[in-house]
Amino acid sequence: MEHKSILLVAIYLLMATAYAYEGTPQIRLFIEGPTDEFSGTGCTDSVSYLIRVYNIGTDSTARNLDINLFGMNLQVADYQDWLGNMGAPYMEVTAPGSSYSPDWAMTWYVGDLKYEEERDLLVTFCKLDDFTTISGSAWFEGALDAVNAEKREWMAV
Repeated sequence: MEHKSILLVAIYLLMATAYAYEGTPQIRLFIEGPTDEFSGTGCTDSVSYLIRVYNIGTDSTARNLDINLFGMNLQVADYQDWLGNMGAPYMEVTAPGSSYSPDWAMTWYVGDLKYEEERDLLVTFCKLDDFTTISGSAWFEGALDAVNAEKREWMAV
């Protein structure tokens, strides 16, 4: 009887360890664009970018994932859930951009992003000048460093 108890405890601990194991998140962040397919409210000239974030880390969850976006000569006009899989995005626009201060910044609070999940955010801006730029980075709980965004051409279908 005592051997069976020890064996059951060992099996339980082995199963608990297997369930508790979680891989390391590997976040990929892309900024696709620009495109002029969408118009911003109150803009004479607008431009849009698609912000895509993926977790490709096997059996992992990127907890409390935040995406920080920065730019110049753009005024934040609108943002929306591109894929329709997250509802209204939780955003904080800390510097919306204006003709007086063309710099802007915003944080997209994604939350937890599990293995093979994707979130896509379409951001539309009013252009304030001919020269515009956008960059971004991702940060999650336990990350050693921020993941910088890679820029690529608009690939939405």
